[in-house]
Amino acid sequence: MDWLQSYLDYSGREPSWDLGCDESFQPGDLDETVAAMQGALLPAPPDWTRLTKSRVAENKLRDRLESTLSALGYKLTPPSDWSFAACWRKAITDGVWKRESGHPRTLALEVKLKEDTEAPLCQAVDDISKFDAVVCVRVVTPLTKQKLQRVTPLQEEALRCLQKALPIRYINIDVSGMA
Repeated sequence: MDWLQSYLDYSGREPSWDLGCDESFQPGDLDETVAAMQGALLPAPPDWTRLTKSRVAENKLRDRLESTLSALGYKLTPPSDWSFAACWRKAITDGVWKRESGHPRTLALEVKLKEDTEAPLCQAVDDISKFDAVVCVRVVTPLTKQKLQRVTPLQEEALRCLQKALPIRYINIDVSGMA
């Protein structure tokens, strides 16, 4: 239980919760789909180093993913299908693909640039309440890379457990070293 020791070292107290890493869902071909998505996004084009707005990044990533997901039977839904009632607010995802057969049938996309480095769950949890799977793609710029270096071992372990227990996956596209 390395995560537990990390937590105790970090906080000095015992946790009052259990991450539940022993149970998991049936992923279908989610991991293969995510690998194909990552392949479509890499190598990142040099102009991604200059991205400053998430809306621009969302469009670029959707464009790069479209043919790959189409080859897997997914069709991009209209933007009107991307918003839904979440716990306490109206949530809007950055894209939704659907397919007629296979699992997952619905796949939501969340694109992050510099936001939510310390809160990677917020939109993913909203999305998983509505869609079969969620893929969160972060374009890692130099500023974002600095922020991500402050992530604690406990946070990293929580994300690993989350990905094991739920159909949520995270992809980082590191453009911080591109000139």
